[in-house]
Amino acid sequence: MSIDAPNPTCTSSSRTQWQDELTQQGCGVCLRRTDAALAEHAGPRGLYARLSTVMAPGTSGGGGRV
Repeated sequence: MSIDAPNPTCTSSSRTQWQDELTQQGCGVCLRRTDAALAEHAGPRGLYARLSTVMAPGTSGGGGRV
């Protein structure tokens, strides 16, 4: 993205960016989508926390081999 470009666009979706988004690489829609996806992985109940209990050494996942 170039701020000097006549119509700066999001690097992810190619949407034309609004004036208040010009200091960011992504548009508001893509940034909110990314924030939501990252939030699913964080925290004590997130994806990484659940995987760490299943994939810890000495534990069995209960499911079949992948």
